[in-house]
Amino acid sequence: MLLMAPDTEIPVSIIDAWAAILNIREGERGSTKFIASTWTSLYTIVNPQGDEDLRFMRFKEKYLQVKAIVVDIMWHKIVYFLFPIVASNHYYLLSVSPIMEMFDIIDNSSAPVKKQNKYGYVLDNLMLIEQKSAYKGEKVKKLKSKIMKMPWRDAHNKKDCGIFLMRHLETFRGQTTEEWDCGLQRNNKEQLNKLRVRYLAALITSDVNELREINIQQAAEFGV
Repeated sequence: MLLMAPDTEIPVSIIDAWAAILNIREGERGSTKFIASTWTSLYTIVNPQGDEDLRFMRFKEKYLQVKAIVVDIMWHKIVYFLFPIVASNHYYLLSVSPIMEMFDIIDNSSAPVKKQNKYGYVLDNLMLIEQKSAYKGEKVKKLKSKIMKMPWRDAHNKKDCGIFLMRHLETFRGQTTEEWDCGLQRNNKEQLNKLRVRYLAALITSDVNELREINIQQAAEFGV
């Protein structure tokens, strides 16, 4: 619970747990998006280690591990492939859609940094690996990345990027900037803290949480 306290940086374990819950929800509703784990991109896209073939092998292995949790999701039905990225102590989201010919960078930070300087090597590494996937490789080559300029972005909040990412993972379905209203407002700290509580409750009471019953019992003992 302390990992979700206000003004704390969210660890990758929380992001991956939330991604797993969302994937299961999406599988149950027959949705068209799939969320990778942060471990899928670590050492393959972010902080890459080894040659291209080794990185692809690791990437594929981690990706399939996540897919195995959600047996109801069919590869050919996935339109949006979402990649939570943690790089330089900052979270953001990459959405790749070969079918829709979209490659979106979804970042809560609007700090004035050139795209190539902030995301360049991550984008390049992701494209190299994605192109090795035979059924969509040719389409991936044609994609051009675009930063989504959502109205709730700001240049100063450096503690809540994990919460922004969790909200983006939850609500993004390929909308344009004009179409997408995820309920967030710029500089609304109270709103972000409420999301921390909401996401904490969802994580500890999820059906896939092995400690669910214990968590609910302990919460009841404290009158929650």
